[in-house]
Amino acid sequence: MNLLKLKYPFTIENREPCAMCFGYFDGLHKGHMALVRKTQEIAHQHKLKSSLFTFEPNPNFVLKKISKDERLSSIDDRFDILEKVGHDEMVVAQFNEEVASLSPLEFIENFIIKLNVKFVIVGFDFRFGKKGQGTPEFLKEVANNRYEVIVIDEISDNEIKIASSWIITLLKNGQIEKANNLLGYNYQVRGEVVKGFGRGKKLQFPTINIKQDVNYVMPKRGVYAVLISIKGKTYQGMANVGKHPTVGSLDEDLIEVNVFDFNEEVYGERVQVKFIKFLRDEYKFLTIEALIRQMEDDKEKVLTYFTKNL
Repeated sequence: MNLLKLKYPFTIENREPCAMCFGYFDGLHKGHMALVRKTQEIAHQHKLKSSLFTFEPNPNFVLKKISKDERLSSIDDRFDILEKVGHDEMVVAQFNEEVASLSPLEFIENFIIKLNVKFVIVGFDFRFGKKGQGTPEFLKEVANNRYEVIVIDEISDNEIKIASSWIITLLKNGQIEKANNLLGYNYQVRGEVVKGFGRGKKLQFPTINIKQDVNYVMPKRGVYAVLISIKGKTYQGMANVGKHPTVGSLDEDLIEVNVFDFNEEVYGERVQVKFIKFLRDEYKFLTIEALIRQMEDDKEKVLTYFTKNL
């Protein structure tokens, strides 16, 4: 699969025609995948390349509509998902104030016509151009036989629109299994293993501390059953999300994983943590001994869960 990075203004020559879906696609959840599947279907029918167009960083963050650029997925996460389903290309355009000021017509000329897009696939609520003035209807009005527009209706789950914002809410409420269902896969965080404070080792529960690749959405504070991939192998484990209130509170929430049947030092290695099930809230214990007893109980529950469900 090809990754094309663009910075406006750009020139591009001899580009082959394609079918392309447009959006930010944070998380590439089930709703997004409806656009991806339609793009692949049309590309196959018309012998075109299947492509996906997105912006980086988050336009809402650049435009100060949100104060924190937290996300469900990195560009690498999205690339891997697309590659697994057989997509041909991902186009990532840098979003800045200059791009934000483009009129809807300028957007079309630069990101549709110049990229030789013959079929434009968008969601029913897609907006583009300065102040979001462009709509799917406008795309159709100005097509002039240069491209065709396919609009995908709302995708819902139990009459609730599948949206990145709703999935983020579920994650922050500890409803990891519901979030995973809407994503279509287990929520994951990638990053590099870094040295921690060594507190877990002193408690006989050594942990891997992760420096995240991007500002991932932090799930609700608490303990989770997780799967962690290290050097190409997947292990079961339990993760704590939070601030260590019993042994000395941290300034920021941290994700640390106690990996079962694993005792290697892997500082600097890249890992991937998949959140499977929420076990309990994080809370402050009166004694270290009480914390250790609880961690032993947590581990037993995680092992039982995986025995029954994997």
